[in-house]
Amino acid sequence: MTSSSSMQSDHIPLSVLLENTLFGFAFIKHRKILRANQKMAELFGYHLDDIVNRTTEHLYPDRTSFEEVGRNMYNMIRAQGDVRFERTMRRSNGSLFYCRFEGRALDRNLPENGTVWTLSDVTRERVERERALLHTGLFEKSAQAIIITDSQAFIIAVNSAFTRITGYQEQEVIGRNPRMFQSGVHSPDFYQNLWSTLTATGQWHGEIWNRRKDGSIYPELLQIIAIRNQADEIENFVAFFSDLSGQKEIEAQLEQVSSHDHLTGLPRRTRLLEHMRLRLNALDPNNRLAVLALDINQFKRFNQAEGLEAGDQLLRAFGQRLQQLTGPQDFAARMDGDEFIILHPVQEKSGLMQFTQNLVAKLSEPYYINKGEYHISISAGVSIAPSDGNSAELLIQYATLAQNRGRRENMNSVEFFRFEMNLRSRHYMQLEREIRLAIQKDEFQVHYQPQFSRNPEEIVGLEALVRWQHPSGKLIMPGVFVPAAEDLGLIRDVNHRVLRIACTQAVQWLRAGYQFGRLSVNCSAPDLLKSEFVESVEQVLQETGFPAECLTVEITESMAILEPQKSALVLNQLRALGIRIAMDDFGTGYCSINTLRSIPIDYLKLDRSFVRDMLDNAEARALTETILSMSRVLGYEVIAEGVENQQQRDMLVQFGCQVFQGYLYSYPLPTEQMQALFRPINN
Repeated sequence: MTSSSSMQSDHIPLSVLLENTLFGFAFIKHRKILRANQKMAELFGYHLDDIVNRTTEHLYPDRTSFEEVGRNMYNMIRAQGDVRFERTMRRSNGSLFYCRFEGRALDRNLPENGTVWTLSDVTRERVERERALLHTGLFEKSAQAIIITDSQAFIIAVNSAFTRITGYQEQEVIGRNPRMFQSGVHSPDFYQNLWSTLTATGQWHGEIWNRRKDGSIYPELLQIIAIRNQADEIENFVAFFSDLSGQKEIEAQLEQVSSHDHLTGLPRRTRLLEHMRLRLNALDPNNRLAVLALDINQFKRFNQAEGLEAGDQLLRAFGQRLQQLTGPQDFAARMDGDEFIILHPVQEKSGLMQFTQNLVAKLSEPYYINKGEYHISISAGVSIAPSDGNSAELLIQYATLAQNRGRRENMNSVEFFRFEMNLRSRHYMQLEREIRLAIQKDEFQVHYQPQFSRNPEEIVGLEALVRWQHPSGKLIMPGVFVPAAEDLGLIRDVNHRVLRIACTQAVQWLRAGYQFGRLSVNCSAPDLLKSEFVESVEQVLQETGFPAECLTVEITESMAILEPQKSALVLNQLRALGIRIAMDDFGTGYCSINTLRSIPIDYLKLDRSFVRDMLDNAEARALTETILSMSRVLGYEVIAEGVENQQQRDMLVQFGCQVFQGYLYSYPLPTEQMQALFRPINN
């Protein structure tokens, strides 16, 4: 009996052990707490029921911190196995504390499927470490600037990084208050809120503008910590900051490249549409707006005869002349290739005809390139709002339609849009019937274009691309029917069909032992704005058996910034399932670094236009390098699209790109041909 009792007492239930440990314990799957002990709840000031079966987002100081950990944590586990790190976390009452995380995944290769964590409050330990900085070489060797003040906020010490960033020597600031660095950018309320947060929570962090000794102002990333003594009284303040000027310059460059064409300096399509919608909304009965679509006739032939460099010089000169010929009320933009759009306010149609004819005549005057004289002709199409419509996209389409109808080889032409030109309604009715029938009869096929890693050079992903096997026998490319499907509201059905076909096929490949990395599918703007999209994706994954952690959903830059909050909600729901997010065509929209950070993404796909232009254009080359450098800083993996030759690949490798997609490696392939490229896995 004694022996039996002893054995029973040695086998203490796991739940009892967890409840009596000194550490917080949590089991987390897809960033949701599935199990925790009482110590974990107490650590954050919650009841146990308040944290179990919830995501961990409310435990972080802000959404940015939550997303940053989400981007990096799984990669750390895959690389290191067991992980240990410290983060600032938030209690239920809003106060902040330093928390140490120690974790291990149930499966190191699939950490999304569950990780076990122990957590502990190391605030006191961290404060002691900060205090010890004063007595070690770390204070001087720190790359961050450090300011230490007394309890009244008078400076008692600074390090050499402080001098490097601000220009002030130590003896110039000792005994003075840090308000001497104020730039005048922020309001008194800003500083009041800063100090209120600092005294209430013991720390403050954020971006702030300060002034250097030479009078210039600069942005810095600042963290201030209040150091308390044994009596819990503030003894010192320690401020750590770094200069953000370089990051702001990168952001400015990205905004410029996103919104303006690097060759002509003119706004691009996204900026044009933004401006156009504002102008259309402001129209009154006495005002009209003309949309002029301009195209250089036989430009492709010019490129073939004179070379791409001469073609670029012609476009650059054309853009400069266009800006000189338009007035302050006009708006000029480059759409693509040799297509340009002008917005022009209209009083009388006769005046508009004269303006357009004069513009075309001036634009077709000789161009002098490489000591040669070149003559071109221009085709112009014109639509007018509101008589021809109130939609920016439709007005551009009508102007382009008129331009194409009026085109005369080697002759200038001006054509106004007429509704008899527009067969759109009848054509789209027929196309709608055919697309609906194609969905019902499974006429849509999926071709796969592989993505290759640099070293080793092997397939690490597939992009699923839709094709339409039309009953006529023709294989129709997406550029023909996808825009129509989007306009008709059928794109969600098409994309859903592609997702199901691709996942079903991918499961068959996995079961056959083929290795292909991740599967990427495209998402439409209507999908991104509806939470039902997440449910439909989850349903397909469950029905096909394809693992969520192997799926990537691709969105475009313009889709993400159209409704950033709604987009972020849907994307976060997808990521909670284990799905990765890629931003396609990056660099063609208008996305700042701050906007980029607010969108939960894992990969950036460098637009093919950068890859195409970077060999021959120094500005495109510099912008490509900037985007790749910025991506490394922000922790995004970059996939270069449209890689067609070895020179492009070599330059991308030089800039640090690791994943490539394009004709150099493979065209989009049907299932059987794609399978032939796979490397089987030995079970």
